[in-house]
Amino acid sequence: MEAKLSIIIPTYNPGKLLQEIYQHIHPYLSEDLDNELIIVDSSSNDQSIEFLDLENKKIKFISIPKEEFNHGGTRNRAAEIAT
Repeated sequence: MEAKLSIIIPTYNPGKLLQEIYQHIHPYLSEDLDNELIIVDSSSNDQSIEFLDLENKKIKFISIPKEEFNHGGTRNRAAEIAT
């Protein structure tokens, strides 16, 4: 059986850290591999997510109001949409 991978990253104003992480995992988001990146962002306002290629089908981006963030609940929400 082929392995599948879903990388889940909850964010709120992550600054350059998200871009650094993305640079490391981007090579693994190829069409040849069965994986995805799921980012649940709590209404960041630092423009730190603007670099993301949201046209990439391997990236699922969800924006939620900051007030809806919950450590477990936010991660569970992401896990529910993971394929």
